[in-house]
Amino acid sequence: MINIRNIPEDIIREHILPYTYTPQSCHLCEDIRNYVKTNSVLRLLYKTRYPNDCEDLEWLSNDIGRYMNEDQAIMNGFVDFFINIYRREYMLQFQSREFLLQHIETHYYKSYPHDINICLGLMNSEERNCLIKFIKKNTE
Repeated sequence: MINIRNIPEDIIREHILPYTYTPQSCHLCEDIRNYVKTNSVLRLLYKTRYPNDCEDLEWLSNDIGRYMNEDQAIMNGFVDFFINIYRREYMLQFQSREFLLQHIETHYYKSYPHDINICLGLMNSEERNCLIKFIKKNTE
């Protein structure tokens, strides 16, 4: 762990502090707002629908996976839409399709319940809005 007291003052003043005053782009701020809104709406919707402990998150995770896999069972493999969303993860963006498939198969199931946040974070605003429509249409 880095102790900030050990960093010279001129480094902090000249190189670190300027970043704290740099505003984020409007696009990024809108994407963050959309992520927070989508996450809140979905969690409330599932908590209302499945009041038992953890059942809501299990169904939410399942339905997000279903949406990303274009309403096909994940046990039958992953479609391009699912793979392309995972490709947005920084360390995976230049990996081969085979590597991505292996990575998804290895990590996707083990990441529950964090997969909810990961998948929502990797989606863009339009995909999150479509996810909400998909879930509302398929769970009524």
